[in-house]
Amino acid sequence: METTNTTHNRRASVQALKPIAYRASQGISFTPEERGEQHLDDCERALRAYLAQIPEEMHATFEAKYVQLYGQWLSAMSRCISPMITGGSNFPTQRAQKLNGYADNALKRMTLWVEKFIKRCNRKQRLTGWAEIERLQEKVDTLTGWQETMKAANKIVRSKKLSEEEQIDELVALGFNEQQASTILKPTERWQSVGFPTYQLQNNLAKIKDTQARIARLTRMAESSDREVEVEGVLVQVCNSEERLRLCYNGKPDSCTITLLKQNGFRWSPLHKAWQRQLTEMAICSAAHVLTGGTADFETERAVRYKIKGIDNNNNNEQ
Repeated sequence: METTNTTHNRRASVQALKPIAYRASQGISFTPEERGEQHLDDCERALRAYLAQIPEEMHATFEAKYVQLYGQWLSAMSRCISPMITGGSNFPTQRAQKLNGYADNALKRMTLWVEKFIKRCNRKQRLTGWAEIERLQEKVDTLTGWQETMKAANKIVRSKKLSEEEQIDELVALGFNEQQASTILKPTERWQSVGFPTYQLQNNLAKIKDTQARIARLTRMAESSDREVEVEGVLVQVCNSEERLRLCYNGKPDSCTITLLKQNGFRWSPLHKAWQRQLTEMAICSAAHVLTGGTADFETERAVRYKIKGIDNNNNNEQ
């Protein structure tokens, strides 16, 4: 168990939470500053423990998101109240319960995110492509969370059962500050609608679907083994682990072939001694075009594509 006093050894990102940490217990504690210091120490200790469980290259990403979620939890806590502090006369019990629920939900969101992040970072099989897959999965999680937040915000601002004060409370519970909540309810420009417009939700959903499609493609590649095949005297390397398609010639190709390679997106790699480009469906089509001299008919190029993909030439269904 760590015995070091973290009060004077907090990282800058944690120390930046000090103002909101001090406010977090103002409605539920007689010593909010002391409780605030405890919150900051807890954040620092937890962050150190979590960082020890994930690869070093993911530390910066984890720290930024964790501190953000911890701040959102403290923000939700700052709106909680207790009759011991505020007094029991006319105490809004129902509202207090609702605010406590918001704080609990914020804590659950943070805990769930930490569990999912650490689980993804510690998969047993990690190829080169997994780093990009991890980054894209983080992007999907962020976009999905924002999509749900926008939908929840629209539901709140369109509710006829909530007063303006209650609407602001619920928007703040979603992670907005009070100024943002007020702007959502009362836009500053005439052309702006209350809440989030439909086109913003549609655009964000399109980004989610595009990113998920790329994750699916990269996952298939990362789970596939690398392979080599010789076509027209050229060694073709399908490097799924590096997301690269390489053409290895026996010596320097003639000037016409070099021009054709460049026209089709291939670039010379001194490290691998090969002409390469990113591995995509179009890259395979381009490779077939180059390897057949750029003048072959459709059937000839298709046969080369099948050979690169490892598909039986009698199978007419390309994968």
